[in-house]
Amino acid sequence: MKVYSNGDSTMPNILARGTNITGDLETDGDIRIDGKVTGKVLAKGKVVIGTEGMVEGEINCKNIDVSGQLKANLRVDELTVLKATAKIVGDIE
Repeated sequence: MKVYSNGDSTMPNILARGTNITGDLETDGDIRIDGKVTGKVLAKGKVVIGTEGMVEGEINCKNIDVSGQLKANLRVDELTVLKATAKIVGDIE
């Protein structure tokens, strides 16, 4: 399953707590993840992983701010911010 945004980067993309996605998630804008994603996250903007958020797979994005858990390899073009609550297993490029 692939999920695509409509390209309107003024609308925030939010994956709420209690929501689980298995598959690829792709957006032209920013996204906040407070639920769980198993698969690839591709964002042309910023990815925020909330304290309850979790990603298992791979993340490619412009910027990332992590407070939650990642079992993923990261490829970030610009800025990576890791909060004290961040738990990461994977490579950061």
